[in-house]
Amino acid sequence: MRRGRQEADDGSFARSVGVHTARGALLIGIAVLLGLVLLQKVDTGRPVATRVRNTPDSTLPPTTAPRITTTTRAPKDVKVLVANGTTTNGVALTAQKTIAQNGYNALAPADATAAAKAAKRPTIVYYAAGYDVDARRIAALLGLTPAAPVAPMPSALPVTNLVGANVLVLVGPDYGTKQSGATTSRPTTAGPTTSTTRRL
Repeated sequence: MRRGRQEADDGSFARSVGVHTARGALLIGIAVLLGLVLLQKVDTGRPVATRVRNTPDSTLPPTTAPRITTTTRAPKDVKVLVANGTTTNGVALTAQKTIAQNGYNALAPADATAAAKAAKRPTIVYYAAGYDVDARRIAALLGLTPAAPVAPMPSALPVTNLVGANVLVLVGPDYGTKQSGATTSRPTTAGPTTSTTRRL
């Protein structure tokens, strides 16, 4: 009886040892897996942190677009000088009257320089700083199609004296063609000889 009981006890002990060994191996395997998972998370987290640090600062000030003048002023406060850039008399005076009739402070018309006349460029409207809106409105009054272009006042002026004008209208051959009524001389009938003055 003792020998059979001892054999039974030995068998139970062996089974118990096998169970504990299996459990231990299982726990070790789980621990290894957990360790691998944690290491993987740490490794993948490093590049993310690097990418975040390398990301450009989103708080940089935005770029500003060029400012467009929208200031409006009364026509009477805008001095306009019309210069004749053609060899046809009277065209500058015609343009000056049109501009004056629309309320602008139209100065007495002037003659363009010899260089400006020799260039024979189309009508253009120059403006001083801050008067670009006024220049566009004045260009529209000339009635040209397309409307006369506008540009900042050049350093080499096409007139000898700007006389404080804010806007300079250089009348070109295109405006002279439009104003077909302007002539260099008027036909005279027989009678006393009269002198004529040149009109700009």
